Amino acid sequence: MEIKMRAFEKKDYAILCHWCWLRDKPSPPEWAVPDTGFIVDHVAAGFLILTSNGCAILDFYVSNPNSNKDERDKALDLITEELIEAAREVGVRLLVCSSRSEAIKVRAMKHGFKLSGLYACFEMEL
Repeated sequence: MEIKMRAFEKKDYAILCHWCWLRDKPSPPEWAVPDTGFIVDHVAAGFLILTSNGCAILDFYVSNPNSNKDERDKALDLITEELIEAAREVGVRLLVCSSRSEAIKVRAMKHGFKLSGLYACFEMEL
């Protein structure tokens, strides 16, 4: 089966929220969803957060838990490859990602990321 990926559009936000709900995790606020993202309809989505200093972050990944696992794995790999290429195209010099999920850690290593340590994460709404 061929996987068709496309650019994430604002109209896709509802499905992103639905997938988060299905996974019992909070949805990102709509204003926080980055402009650069890709989606495989009915399967998965992921995003590139660009910063102002040549660094970027892969984040806001979510997948449909009701999708086929093999299709989900292929979609997440395809999305990751496209986000890495998008980062290269805009001159990103350092690309980072983080996760507590073992599956995501394995995927990151598969795509050439190296482990840079274990950290606690903090957030504060302003």
